[in-house]
Amino acid sequence: AQSWETVDDFGHNPGFPALARTAVVDPQGNLLVGGQAGDGTRMHALIERSSDQGATWTTNEDYVDSTNWLTTFNAIGFDAAQNIYTVGEGTGSADYHLFVRKSADGGATWATIAQVPFNNPFMTPGNPGFAVDSLGRFYVVAGRTPALLLRSSDGGATWTSGNPFSDGSTTMGIVSTPAGVFVAGTLAGPWGTVRKSTDGGKTWTTVDNYYGGGSGFQGQLQAIGADAQGNVYVGGFANITTGRGKQAVTTSNWVIRKGTNGGTRWQTIANLPVASHVPNQVNPLNALSFDAFGNMYAAGYITGSHWVVLKSADRGVTWSVADANPDIGGSASAIATDAFGGVYVAGCFVYNSTTAAPGQHWVVRKQVGP
Repeated sequence: AQSWETVDDFGHNPGFPALARTAVVDPQGNLLVGGQAGDGTRMHALIERSSDQGATWTTNEDYVDSTNWLTTFNAIGFDAAQNIYTVGEGTGSADYHLFVRKSADGGATWATIAQVPFNNPFMTPGNPGFAVDSLGRFYVVAGRTPALLLRSSDGGATWTSGNPFSDGSTTMGIVSTPAGVFVAGTLAGPWGTVRKSTDGGKTWTTVDNYYGGGSGFQGQLQAIGADAQGNVYVGGFANITTGRGKQAVTTSNWVIRKGTNGGTRWQTIANLPVASHVPNQVNPLNALSFDAFGNMYAAGYITGSHWVVLKSADRGVTWSVADANPDIGGSASAIATDAFGGVYVAGCFVYNSTTAAPGQHWVVRKQVGP
């Protein structure tokens, strides 16, 4: 039987919350979780590392941008030489910028290798933001109007920049597969747009432009992922109305689409009513991933259940609730899996004032069992 346990939970001053936003397992099996945490004065960008499946943790990186009050990490990645890269943002009263930091010694020392103005503070939790292709080129995406894509072929020594979208879409993540690099975007019109590049990010072609199920369909794409076979998946929420007049019913759904054959064929594989519709209420699907056995996971926030992780053993045909915490506020933001079938979900819990440490906490939960 499967169960879940909390393997990391910490918070600071309630006015300066903590939030895990990204998670990844490196080639040696170490779990790295990144995000932000406050000290009572500033928000720090943090990376926490565990080499024993979450039993113990050390701080791999604690970075403060002295010119801004908030610093956070949104993505972690590796290149073929196992250098670590973090993507984050510094946010102040008028200055927003995206930065990339690199460690060539396993996190012992770090250096900022890119920093650019950025007009979209508070990137979406769970946004991957970083990908490496088969030739070792890596990509950073973020922002909107215009969306920003950075490319480097030399480990971050030099960069080129561009915009993978021409329609004003917000970038929601990037993945690399043997067929090419795929970037996801939303909010410019359709529920979601997926674009593909086969030339290292120089040119992009739209491979999916999904408008949903008619006039009653409203929402946005929020996550992108890929499986071991190179299929691409995008997911997000949608408020869907069925029926007319007094018989009209609106539900808040999680929608997942799958791209096969190098992203040339797309279909909706999940359209799951997860909550009753509440005006202005968003039920985000923040992350999609697969474990070593091919099970699929979707994580995010659902009204009334808060932190929720869904699982599918048949690649999205049927789903069940794997982990939920209806008595605690918060949201699941990122999923990491290891080579042994381990599944880790990172995000935040919001404890009420009756607890010993109220406020928003950085949380990592682990699936226990086969």
